[in-house]
Amino acid sequence: MKRLNNIGLFLICSFLWMGCTKQDLLLPVVEQGEEQGNIDVIAKPTDVTLVGGYDYKYVVKWPEMSDKTVKVVISFKDQDVEKSVEFTDFTEDGVFVTKEQGNHDFVLISYASNAVVSKMAKTSVSNKGYIIEEVIANAESPFLYEGQMRINLYNPNLADITVTVTYPKILGGTADLLLQSAEENISGLFEAKDGTNSVNIELEDNVGRKVSKQLQYVYSYQLEGTTVTPFLGIVTLNALTNSNIGVKKIKVTYPTASGTAIEEVVGNTLVTFPAVVGSSTKNIEVEYEDVYGRILLNTLNYVYNPSLTTFNTAASKTGWSVVVSANHEGDGGGGPALIDGNTETFWHTPWSGAIPPWPHEATITFNQELLLTKLILNIRHNNGSGAPKEFDLQTSSDGKTFTTHQSFTNTSNVARAVVSFDLATALQTKYVRVSFKNGFNAQFMSLGEISFEGYKE
Repeated sequence: MKRLNNIGLFLICSFLWMGCTKQDLLLPVVEQGEEQGNIDVIAKPTDVTLVGGYDYKYVVKWPEMSDKTVKVVISFKDQDVEKSVEFTDFTEDGVFVTKEQGNHDFVLISYASNAVVSKMAKTSVSNKGYIIEEVIANAESPFLYEGQMRINLYNPNLADITVTVTYPKILGGTADLLLQSAEENISGLFEAKDGTNSVNIELEDNVGRKVSKQLQYVYSYQLEGTTVTPFLGIVTLNALTNSNIGVKKIKVTYPTASGTAIEEVVGNTLVTFPAVVGSSTKNIEVEYEDVYGRILLNTLNYVYNPSLTTFNTAASKTGWSVVVSANHEGDGGGGPALIDGNTETFWHTPWSGAIPPWPHEATITFNQELLLTKLILNIRHNNGSGAPKEFDLQTSSDGKTFTTHQSFTNTSNVARAVVSFDLATALQTKYVRVSFKNGFNAQFMSLGEISFEGYKE
């Protein structure tokens, strides 16, 4: 009967062994005969477990072992060399280290105090290398970030890591970027050099172990987001590069009506210059220099050919307003007569009573900014004796403070005469003032209409 019991126990242990996973090891006992007694190497149907850890370690977690078990031997192959480790203390986890990181096949055998040996238990378990090896294995090549290169390292175990990034400098040689962190994401920026470049990444953990890896990146220093926009006769150039290192200088060579001109600015700012009107394409040469002396050349172009408009009708002057310095009550239509598109109406300054001195002024506000190229005056339709002689065309950015843009002289005092004056430089503005300094009459003046020629967007 005892013999049958022993056979039953053996079958139960064998059944339990067949149901174990690779990492859950049941160490059954080899029966050697009734005369030697039944050795319960494992007192309970619990498992020996192998756990793979960092630093090339394996941890052996023991079940409740019989006091008759005196030794457990674990055999494995490490770098093609057969090895084994022996454990005799089952009160705490066993630990052993391999030279090779990754999956290993293990054979476990237990030994009893009376020399009874268990059957072999086999399993496959993977361990891990140093944490810094895992971190550097996933390191990606630097990528462009706001004009510099960014290196990113993922540190999910929050290990304390020192990172040294050795990178090529733009003007030659190398420099080191030092990062020390226990954060999940470790990152840093360094200057971007043109071409294909190698970067060395070295990681050191808190016990002095080091690993390194060489990465590459390709960078092309170039203009990007560069725009050129003509608007109301002014070209605006926005020359952005993919570098934000240091102070930049932009030199722009642009066409004029008679040749070319050069504009230089320090810093990444807008550059503005007059547009050349016409149907042909105008080229702009841009030279961009950063603090490292790198120079980029780029050719941009524009076409600015808006329709020329003569603002001399009531419809074309819709939304305009005018204020005059003085007006003779009951004579003419006052200031509004100057912009009503009707040459039969006129403005007359006071000619009796308190007569104001020169200049006599008319301030006009447009309904939008215009690019003015010509000023047109209509002499009073039924009497030219009050025509102005010398006058200034003034401009303002706020409608309050005016400065002279150009001065003119009129030589005609013929009734209904239309006299026009070309602007030497096109004027972009919403506010103009015509300041009449003297006239054919010594004290007063009259005028039928003030009109303009130019462009609107």
